[in-house]
Amino acid sequence: MKWLKLVLFSCWIFPKLISQPILIDVPITVNGLVCFPVYGDSLTYRYLPTRGRLSINDQNLPEFSYLRFARERTAPAGSQSISEAEGGGLVHFLALYDTPGSLISQAESLLKAKMRAPDIKLVGPVQFSKGDYVVVSSILSQNGQREKQLIGVGKAPVFENSKVAFSFMLNVLDAQLLTESFKMSTPDISIVFELSFMGLTQAFDAEIEMNWEEVQKSEYYHEKTNFLFFSSEVQKSFAELERSGALKIRSAGKDSLLSEVLDLAYEKLLNMMFNPVLPGEIPAQNRKGIMEEIFGAGGLLSLGLFGNSNAYILREIKTSGKSLISLNSRSEVERRHMITFNIGNLYEMHANDRRIFRDVVLDDPAFQQREVRIGIDGDLQTSFEHMVKNAAVSLRKIHENGKETLREVFLSKNTLAENGGEIVMNYLNQEDHDRLGWLNYEYQVIWNFGSEGNYNTGWSKQNTPIINLYAPYRSHTITVDGDVEKLRDQNIRAISVKIRYTFFGKEKEEQMIIRTSEILKDKYFNTTLPIEKQRVEYFITWIKNDGTTLSHHGFDEYGLIFIDEIQGG
Repeated sequence: MKWLKLVLFSCWIFPKLISQPILIDVPITVNGLVCFPVYGDSLTYRYLPTRGRLSINDQNLPEFSYLRFARERTAPAGSQSISEAEGGGLVHFLALYDTPGSLISQAESLLKAKMRAPDIKLVGPVQFSKGDYVVVSSILSQNGQREKQLIGVGKAPVFENSKVAFSFMLNVLDAQLLTESFKMSTPDISIVFELSFMGLTQAFDAEIEMNWEEVQKSEYYHEKTNFLFFSSEVQKSFAELERSGALKIRSAGKDSLLSEVLDLAYEKLLNMMFNPVLPGEIPAQNRKGIMEEIFGAGGLLSLGLFGNSNAYILREIKTSGKSLISLNSRSEVERRHMITFNIGNLYEMHANDRRIFRDVVLDDPAFQQREVRIGIDGDLQTSFEHMVKNAAVSLRKIHENGKETLREVFLSKNTLAENGGEIVMNYLNQEDHDRLGWLNYEYQVIWNFGSEGNYNTGWSKQNTPIINLYAPYRSHTITVDGDVEKLRDQNIRAISVKIRYTFFGKEKEEQMIIRTSEILKDKYFNTTLPIEKQRVEYFITWIKNDGTTLSHHGFDEYGLIFIDEIQGG
């Protein structure tokens, strides 16, 4: 029965973790692989994938194509007899990240020797929860120096060896520049996979105290709730808050663990005070900054193994008083792993292969077919295990001749496993003479949550070759905090905290009772809310020693409810 109690305890404390979470603070590097022990099993390890590359097809050719196209342009009257035609280029390729099998087997042998444990097993890669990709090229700045430029972003696969499709349309000038770039040894296209994974930290004898009034007085916070922060600036902000006394970190552990305590403290504060910003959401005028965050000011990739999101927006803080956060238990944290690669010297090997490099005149589109892939986010993969029963993705294409093409795929836990991420819908050309218009289509997703009901996204317009599916909700933790001693002094015997929220049309409630004789620790609600509405309604009832009550009703969207600010009468 002892092992059963341990399993039940783990499920209660870490309900959001994947099965067999890793211990994230004790990585071991062997043979170039970074390996992590699995929580509760000292003989089982997982590794971080090491390389990105182009996919190779059955003919041992890279799954890459560069098509330069031209079509007639109607020349204005009186213009020169020879003019530039319309056209450009289309770059399409499939990429993946993986780890060579020989590297894994060698690493396992070295790990056994290093740990002096012959039964150790390297069972597979770390289980990623979500992934993003960034496609980077370069431009010449006014001073003649090359600068990294963000040319594409999207969702990356969360499974090793899963392919992701990239497609980019180029104008005439960009197509000409890229053609010349392909003739060089290192073409001007690089891909960065940014992959998130979860794990457990150590437990520390430490706590954080945050004085919110002092935070709001600080220079970095003033009038900056819509200001874009990069990760390096966020860390400097926390350091400044600590110097000013707005943030206090108390630790009774060993001095050698102080840096780990500081990292964990900063991470908890990051989740309370900042919202991450995806690369594709960053305004054009700030994209140079995000490139420097990823690659460094010198243009070289920053090889730090772990990191949070590269950009953030500060939340508007409406709380007051002080918050005390304990670090005396293991915490689930998110880390990111970066894999970058250049597409390589393809032109030298395949310049004459029309399957890879080709120039065409677009004069016969009748035989073309459009493929639209379904991209599965890592959070969604987990959702099919716990909440989503199934989902139906429908594609609708209205052609120029008035005909309609309708395609539909049905997704469940089993179909995801069977297809391995390769889910494709397609449609033909049916007298679609507008070539760019032919790329446009509509899609909708109908989510089935079982007894929780259904959710229909409605029809959305799209023209990219991939439909990225993500769970239409996210986990939201609401912490209950306050000064229990202060409440006892005011003759409060117990507090009832109830939250109410709507989950796709269905009203849900949760409640907890807190006695002032208890030590207020680890009191929180774990909720699941629609992405577009992270707001809950809450009701606080203070029960006095004489049986009378005081009540307060409010709303929270920041994940923090204070119970020591008595209201009502």
